[in-house]
Amino acid sequence: MPVVVHDGVPLWESAALTLYLAETFGVERGLYPAPGTARGQAMAWVVWSNVTLSEAVQRFARNLMPWFPTEQQNAAAGELGKADLGKCLGFLDAHLAGKQFVVGDAYTLVDTHLHSLADWLRHLKIDFAPFEHVNAWSARCAARPAYVRVMASAQG
Repeated sequence: MPVVVHDGVPLWESAALTLYLAETFGVERGLYPAPGTARGQAMAWVVWSNVTLSEAVQRFARNLMPWFPTEQQNAAAGELGKADLGKCLGFLDAHLAGKQFVVGDAYTLVDTHLHSLADWLRHLKIDFAPFEHVNAWSARCAARPAYVRVMASAQG
């Protein structure tokens, strides 16, 4: 579980951390929209990723990945979760058509949040081939210098 301690106060949950860090440090650095409809969109995408998308991932992984005993799994529920996961990625793909990043033409911490989840899904061997716009967006996110540095140090 990710935790950040800021001013002596522990903060947790990835969506809460993203929103807190974005509001506290991101606006002045151009990494998060100022209050208004763009911020509302940004918040909606962070919550969507941790509620709607993650719920489908959870059903898929809980029932089809080898993390739980087979007798505790439900293959039909896992397949439905996988199908719903595909629908969610299709929704994101359609949203990204004609956009550079999730909230428009500028990279934000929303992209960091969603891209980390997309990386994890690739680790789970989710097929991203049908999602042209998600793949192009992911490539843009992965080309950012900070991402390149972090990934290089992680392999290092």
